[in-house]
Amino acid sequence: MRKEIEKALPSKNSEIKKKLDMEQKKLEKYSGELRCNANDKNQGQSLIALKNSATRQYCHYRYYLNYLSDNLEKDKHFMDTLEKSIGSDNTKEYPKTFQEWGQQYNIYASQLDREILRADSTLPRAFMALEDMERNYAAHIILQIIYDDYIRLRNNLSKYMNASTQLYLKAYNAQDANQR
Repeated sequence: MRKEIEKALPSKNSEIKKKLDMEQKKLEKYSGELRCNANDKNQGQSLIALKNSATRQYCHYRYYLNYLSDNLEKDKHFMDTLEKSIGSDNTKEYPKTFQEWGQQYNIYASQLDREILRADSTLPRAFMALEDMERNYAAHIILQIIYDDYIRLRNNLSKYMNASTQLYLKAYNAQDANQR
């Protein structure tokens, strides 16, 4: 983007170049703080590593959800005691009737199904968001620059219009027959 702007605006005093320099300094500061390494050589490798890591974590989580689902179908009581032993639900009261057990089973099964659906839809959305961010980041910076230029133009135009309006009103009042 910088090369294209330097071709179109060869002047060294360009506001767009100054804004790009400010944005670059901000990104370099953040990359230093976050220990990012976003140079062109390993940017593709970083994205692949990020996607591989996300996929690996998704697989581990999905495996755990499948384990819970399989054990829920086999033995709900085993799941209750397992959860109590690992400390995730110490306040759980066990059902005393078959109807209470069925209700608790249905609630747990529906929560598990919702979590599986959420997990299945999260990874593709995260990948799409990452790819969208990469595609649209340059447009975002350009829109910020245009917005800043618009605000500066609006403020300068306001100053000019206020001065010219005052001049017009004073000239009109000076020529008025009532001598206000």
